[in-house]
Amino acid sequence: SWIGLLVELERAVPPGVTLSTIQPELSSGKVSLSGETGSFENLTKLLKGLEQRQHFRDVFLLRQATRRSQGGGPEVVDFSVRLVYEGRPQ
Repeated sequence: SWIGLLVELERAVPPGVTLSTIQPELSSGKVSLSGETGSFENLTKLLKGLEQRQHFRDVFLLRQATRRSQGGGPEVVDFSVRLVYEGRPQ
């Protein structure tokens, strides 16, 4: 189920990573994620966490870019990831 997708994401996303969009394609199971984190280390943890979940496959980092956060704060890493979710109903 798609609720299952959210549960799997909750288990895979480490602290310090914020997902801003989750775009599932119902017919294919492909899911696009985008968000931000404070470091490349956190981004690496996210990718490893997604790869370790049995219902996710073909995890692929599409884009990452570093930018200054609003107000001149610390740098933020924006990212986009694509994966296939296999826990959906057939």
